[in-house]
Formats: sequence, C-alpha cells, structure tokens
Amino acid sequence: CYGILKVPIGSWLCRTCALGVQPKCLLCPKRGGALKPTRSGTKWVHVSCALWIPEVSIGCPEKMEPITKISHIPASRWALSCSLCKECTGTCIQCSMPACVTAFHVTCAFDHNLDMRTILADNDEVKFKSFCLEHSAGATKLPEEGRTEPDQAQLDLEKVTLRKQKLQQLEEDFYELVKPSEVAENLDLSESLVDFVYQYWKLKRKANSNKPLLTPKTDEVDNLAQQEQDVLYRRLKLFTHLRQDLERVRNLCYMVTRREKMKHTICKLQEQIFHLQMILIEKDLYP
Repeated sequence: CYGILKVPIGSWLCRTCALGVQPKCLLCPKRGGALKPTRSGTKWVHVSCALWIPEVSIGCPEKMEPITKISHIPASRWALSCSLCKECTGTCIQCSMPACVTAFHVTCAFDHNLDMRTILADNDEVKFKSFCLEHSAGATKLPEEGRTEPDQAQLDLEKVTLRKQKLQQLEEDFYELVKPSEVAENLDLSESLVDFVYQYWKLKRKANSNKPLLTPKTDEVDNLAQQEQDVLYRRLKLFTHLRQDLERVRNLCYMVTRREKMKHTICKLQEQIFHLQMILIEKDLYP
C-alpha cells in the first residue's frame, strides 16, 4: 500500500521520516501518515487522499508515487467544506448515497470510522464508495450497481479476500511450481545434483519469508533510482536550509542597519539639544 517493492531487512523509515520533515497534506488538513510526494517533490499527499479523490492519479502504481493530476481537481471540489472538521482546507469527497451532497475529507472520514468501501468489479476495476456520518450506519443495505442483494458488499469483500488467500498460498507453495526432474533433463545435469540445489533453494527461500533470493532486475533499477532520488531530496533539503540561513542573515543585516540609523538620529538630536543649551547659557551669561 506504500509502494515498498522489496521489504528491507530490519527497521526502515518512510520517505518523510527519512528526510526528517513533517509536511502537511495538500488535499487535507492532517499531518503525518502515509505521505507521497508530487512530481515537484516539494508537496506531499496522503496515499489515501490520492486513492479516494477521483481526479487524482498515481504515476507509478507499483511504487505508489508520484502523486499526479492535482491540477485536474475542479474548483468546485476545492470549495467544499468538510462536515466533520468544519475546515475548507484541501479537497473533499461527497457521500455516495444518491441525493446526498455531504462533503468530508478522506482522512476525517477514516478518523470518524465512516463507511468507506473498496469494491472489486468483475473486470478487476476497483470502485470507491464513501458514506457520510448519517448514512454510514445503513450503508450496507444500499444496492450496488443495480443489484438488490443486501449483502452484495460482503460478497465482494469475501471475493477479494479469497483471491488474496489464493495468491498467498501460491507464494507459500512456490516450490511445487518447480520439478527438479524436468530441470535436470533440460540442463543435462544429474538429477541428484539438481535436487540438492533445489532443496537448498527451497530452504533458503523459506527462511527469507518466501522472497526471491536474487533481486529482480526491475528492483535493482528501482533501487538505483530510489538512491538518486534520495540524493536529490537531501540536496533539496540542504538548499532549503541554506536559503533559510541566508534569509536570517538578510534580516540581521537589515536590523543592524536600522539600529545604526536610529543611533545616528539620536546623536544628531543630542547634538542639537547641546547647541540649544549652549545658546541659552550664553544668553544668561551675556544678556
């Protein structure tokens, strides 16, 4: 869900924590959470906001970034006010119940445990259905796509769960997809040697949580691209700090200049006061 193609060994940091920043989501008022950058790399969006707002898209679904098509969001959606947090910041989605136009932020909906459905259609298309606070309690009785079964959402959820279980079972039983005898015949090697390598490979992969022992070529390219991107992010952060330091220096120079001008003005006034006092003293002494 966060676009981790290869789970790293040990502890790891998400993109924002690795950069040491706490940005605000462009589409909602919430900070923190699973955030991904836009193409510019300077603005951040929650993954959930990008998925649930229909106009927004994700450049690479495998890596879940960058967040694109922010400019495609209509002005009417930006003008909506959240019915939960009462803020006009970011963009809102609206209730999927017909004739209901209640708006709310995606993250606010999850915080208030609203009914947020992801429905897998027959053509493997994922549809998103969201319901406001009023309709969340009875949302399970709402017919989907003209179907009258009250438990259609539950059936769709069971279908998705069953599919995930099948894929997980195939991943766990990966060794059944390989026949050592066929490999030995194709490579013209002894079956005992192939079986020895096969058993070692099976045990090693099992110990590695059923993950491939050799990093796929695409993962290597992605890792290099990720490293280059991290370097660019670090440089961007460095330039940001440098700009902030230069701004502080500019402000200090302005304040010092202003102080010296005020000191010069005060000295002039003191000099004028002294001359006036001298004139008055002379008049008293020599009337």
